[in-house]
Amino acid sequence: MPTQAERSAATTAALRREARRLFAKHGFDAVAVDDIAAAAGMTRGAFYHHYAGKEALFDVVHEEVQAELAAAVRKAAAPYQDPYEQLLHGVDRYLELASDRRRNRIALVDGPAVLGPERYQELQQTYFLRLVGVPLARLREGTAEQHALTARALMAAVCSLATHVAHRRTDLELARSVAADLLRATATPS
Repeated sequence: MPTQAERSAATTAALRREARRLFAKHGFDAVAVDDIAAAAGMTRGAFYHHYAGKEALFDVVHEEVQAELAAAVRKAAAPYQDPYEQLLHGVDRYLELASDRRRNRIALVDGPAVLGPERYQELQQTYFLRLVGVPLARLREGTAEQHALTARALMAAVCSLATHVAHRRTDLELARSVAADLLRATATPS
């Protein structure tokens, strides 16, 4: 017989899974708490027992998606020793995933609007700043502050391209080309 903790974990996992599916398919605004609860085979009360509201659950789902994206970027960059190649292949993978509707609506379309700019940027920095900053620091001379600011600027540009691709999937190749140009300009040793 499952313990209370196991039942609670199963309930929250079901709510997260169904919320993610519904948010990805319909968007945050079109999904109601009742929709999520029903899809998970639960009541509205069970939902509110585990989450303060739809926004709180979206935050959890969004963070899961960001962690998956970061893992995919790390995996794409891992085979390369050269920091420029790490950046190039990591950014390329991120843009490719930005065109994937299973993730892009949550991560790039609804994420900034639902979470607000501060929380959204916090998550971007948590999951991606090191992935960009470490290779950049290996390529460029400068202080830690310069590297951090350059990494943030590059992240902002890549996120802007990814958001564009999320809305216009047909522009993926164009975004890849622009990103490669940005990387060449940014990653050139100073």
